[in-house]
Amino acid sequence: MPTTFVKGDIFEDPGQGGGRRAFAFAASTSGALDAGIGVAFAKRHPGLVDALRERTTAGELAMSEVFTWQDGDTFVFVLGLLRKTKPAKISNVTESLTTMLARAKELEVTRIALPRIGGAKTELDWTRVKRVLAEAGAASPLDLVVYQQFVRGAPAAPADPANDADEG
Repeated sequence: MPTTFVKGDIFEDPGQGGGRRAFAFAASTSGALDAGIGVAFAKRHPGLVDALRERTTAGELAMSEVFTWQDGDTFVFVLGLLRKTKPAKISNVTESLTTMLARAKELEVTRIALPRIGGAKTELDWTRVKRVLAEAGAASPLDLVVYQQFVRGAPAAPADPANDADEG
């Protein structure tokens, strides 16, 4: 399915009628959810924090690794893309997305909502990341929805093309 790029509040994502849905976001390989969208996920899903902390006690997530957490019919995919000592590459994004989409298909997820990834902290070019997201969605039977502009409390609406410039 084609990837949909929207503006709105990812946490207001409606999902699809009864289907399993998921959220995904990029995080530090240390497992810390103490900045950006990670903080918002931590507040909404305290169980995610505990599970990720348990996983990272044994060591960092590898670059491109995908940590999967489930609460009922909702899944959260944490993409290990931020590391202080090593900048992310487009290949890390591609690998993470491939893993996430395969895992989502196995879990019978029908929709994945994710914020704009590859921003300032990863130093990746948004134009290239957006192309990778579009290609990943086109090759998948899942509904991939990228909230490239955050608007608190707003339902998804078409993204503003003026916000397509790289902000990283």
